[in-house]
Amino acid sequence: MSFSNSAGAYSRIIDRSFVVTGAGLMVGGIVVTADRGPVTTNLVTSAREFINTYGTPSRDNPSLHSAIRFLNRAGALTVRRVINDAAVATGVIMDDTDISPVEAITVSSANPGTWGNNISITFSEIIGSTNSFLLTVLENGETVEQHEASRDTTAKNGYNQSLYIEDVINNGRSDYITVVDDITNASDVDLTQTVTLAGGTDDTATPDEAAIISAWDDFVSVDSVDAQLLINGGWASAPVQQKMTSVAQIRDDAVAILDVPEADSDDVTAMVAYYETLGSNTYYGGLYGGWLRVYDQYNDREVNVPPSGDVAATFVVTVANGERWDAPAGLINGIIPNALGVTKVFSEGERDVLYVNGINPVTSLGGASAVIWGQKTLIQPDSTALSRFNVINSLLWMQNRMKSALQPFVFQPNTSFTRDNINYLLSSFLDSIQSRGGLYGFNVDTSEEINTPQVIDSNQLMVEVHVQPTRSIEFIRMSLIVQRTGVQLG
Repeated sequence: MSFSNSAGAYSRIIDRSFVVTGAGLMVGGIVVTADRGPVTTNLVTSAREFINTYGTPSRDNPSLHSAIRFLNRAGALTVRRVINDAAVATGVIMDDTDISPVEAITVSSANPGTWGNNISITFSEIIGSTNSFLLTVLENGETVEQHEASRDTTAKNGYNQSLYIEDVINNGRSDYITVVDDITNASDVDLTQTVTLAGGTDDTATPDEAAIISAWDDFVSVDSVDAQLLINGGWASAPVQQKMTSVAQIRDDAVAILDVPEADSDDVTAMVAYYETLGSNTYYGGLYGGWLRVYDQYNDREVNVPPSGDVAATFVVTVANGERWDAPAGLINGIIPNALGVTKVFSEGERDVLYVNGINPVTSLGGASAVIWGQKTLIQPDSTALSRFNVINSLLWMQNRMKSALQPFVFQPNTSFTRDNINYLLSSFLDSIQSRGGLYGFNVDTSEEINTPQVIDSNQLMVEVHVQPTRSIEFIRMSLIVQRTGVQLG
């Protein structure tokens, strides 16, 4: 602080009321194949919204089951639809004033698939309006949307919002159609016609591995895509899963929840062999062995589905009911609801083999039809704290919350006052975590020992945060000791 020229006592206010927020949602991310829906990343917040957007699972589409099962328990999911070969259903609105009609407006379905062939558009006059009309969108003859629109690029409604048809319909404002207006043709639209879209086709084959890998590139950006739990959704191949863990590492706020191939889901030896081919050594992902048996209400049958959607939901529910450092496994946190069972009930010996080899069993145990009985990451050796998801979940969260809290200090003076404020800020955050059982101990170092004159002259500030993360109990040894009669007990 500065001083006046005359002697006296001077005060100042030091603000230490700022905090590192404990916020931060755990949002899922998944790549799916579906008959409809956007082919860019799209955030959905309920199973109903997902089905309305992407449709119901077919008889052989595990990725949609994974997405729906996640959303039935968790709050939000970023979805990327993959297609191979699908045409967009298209129709035209004709100009009714020309002797030879010209295409004034081209209408297309909002995304590819035969579903667009069920879309039709009708028009009607709005009483009292001279330059706008009512556009009604129907699916299978049922009204699904209505929009007031105009071909006048300057038209506004009573709230000063644009009525121009491209502004009203495009950029996701309509869930069913997009339009292209030919402004060189200034004639009115024929309000007596009905336009029915045609030409949409569905995928001719399941998307190949390269398409799935490419789709995961859309999840790399932390700033534009929210996804802290990358869900495999049954695309169980080493290249896809290696891509997912790579994306999680680049984001540095996410982990990949990986499935074993369905063909290996009841064979312990095959699962271990698959783990070895995966060849990953990272704490940004974990492999879960065994698939689930569930009732498919959409096709009225029992199906096998990959566990990754349910495992990711368990991560979310565990945090919602407890803390980031609680293990998403076991008979308290790891029970998977609404499952008929699993493809393989593992014996104790089989669970041992899987866990020793870095695979988290999903099995029936303790009266539960399906339970997650492991929380290992892919890191080796597994003696490090980073080999357990309860530690990784808390560390990634702490790291990103602290990093966000440090952003306001960028371009501030590199003085002891600033460094002390940073130390107080981070220490208060970590002290709260320790008091709730998330750390055994911590230390925040912003001292001059690491912030040397050379560091300061390089416009840098060094902050070292040392933590001792809380470990979870995975092995309990109980000894039942028999004593002879008369021995004093206790």
